[in-house]
Amino acid sequence: MSGIMFEKSLNFFFLTFLIFFNKDVWSENSIKFVSGIDDLPIFSKMINNYESLVIFDTNEGRFVKTEIYGEVKLKKLVKFYEKILPNLGWNKLEEMKFQRDDEVLILKYDKKDKIIFLTFNILPNKNF
Repeated sequence: MSGIMFEKSLNFFFLTFLIFFNKDVWSENSIKFVSGIDDLPIFSKMINNYESLVIFDTNEGRFVKTEIYGEVKLKKLVKFYEKILPNLGWNKLEEMKFQRDDEVLILKYDKKDKIIFLTFNILPNKNF
């Protein structure tokens, strides 16, 4: 088995393990994923904002921008993604910034009243 295939299998195992044993991912017995980022589960009862999804591929790599929102505690939200992203192959660069292969993932949040809006931006590492 090649190193890449082994790493992807291992990432899948960790994702499955984290999802199965983490109550913050479960929503009425179904797992939901962040729109446009197929391997990233949604935290707790947050909701995809499908109108925010932008995806395009270039010669340099893919660009993805998407947003989720919900009434959750910001500390728990940040802790969840900082815990799960490394298990999905994302290496933490700094607060709310991660790198996997040739891509960078930047998370940004905004709070309006009691609603947290979390934006995920994936871009080629060359543009970071």
